[in-house]
Amino acid sequence: MLSGYFENCYGIKQFNMSNISFNPCNKAIIYAPNGVMKTSFAKVFEDISKGTTTTDRIFTNAVSRYSITHYMSHYNYSSEGNATIPHSENIYVINSFADKFEFSKDTVGILLADEGTRKLLHI
Repeated sequence: MLSGYFENCYGIKQFNMSNISFNPCNKAIIYAPNGVMKTSFAKVFEDISKGTTTTDRIFTNAVSRYSITHYMSHYNYSSEGNATIPHSENIYVINSFADKFEFSKDTVGILLADEGTRKLLHI
C-alpha cells in the first residue's frame, strides 16, 4: 500500500494521494494525461531515493513538505527549519526522458531479465 500528502513539491501545490494497493501481484500503474504532475510526483520519489531536498519549481520560497507511507516505511519531509532528508535504497525511479540512468548490477538484472529468467532465478 502507498499513500501520501504532498505540498509545494515541484509544482504540486497540494495533493492528498488516495491509497494505492499493490495487491494481488505487488504492482501498480499510475496513469494520467499529460500535465497532471506525474513527473513532479516521480521527482519526489527520486529525491527520497537519492537523499536530496525537495523544492517547488515556481514558488521557490514556499515550504515544501510531504508525508509518504509505503507499507511499514514512512518518509516525512519539510523544507522548513533543519529537517532530516529521507533516504531509501528501496526506491528507484526510471525517467523515460533520460538518455542514461544510474544503476547497480542487481537493479539492471531485475530490470532487464525476461519473465522466464526471473522465475528461474526467483527474482
